[in-house]
Amino acid sequence: MSSDTSVLSPETSADYCIDPADLNVPEPTLPPQATKRISVLPAIDLLNGTIGFAVPRGWEEHFHPEPWRIEDALRQAIRPAQWNPHLEVLTITVASHENRAGEPVHFSLIPLTQAQAG
Repeated sequence: MSSDTSVLSPETSADYCIDPADLNVPEPTLPPQATKRISVLPAIDLLNGTIGFAVPRGWEEHFHPEPWRIEDALRQAIRPAQWNPHLEVLTITVASHENRAGEPVHFSLIPLTQAQAG
């Protein structure tokens, strides 16, 4: 905004600036269930991008626009894939030259259906 169109004059505008550190607002934290992950074995349909897997409450199907990236990550996985149902993120830890523990690769999935086991 230029000084010509400012509502405040240049002399008083500094008085209205707020430093976020002065607000004493605590850092946002995720609720405990948002960080919960479930080990899954994804079934991938490369033709239509469907990713399915079993979770404790039944079978879930999701969509990813690039399913071959998930397949590629699963080929290099050094741990079971982890599903975070609250964030709808599939995490696959893949082998890495730089990090012996592996590097996590995250995939955001779009839910399609949720079938109940029974």
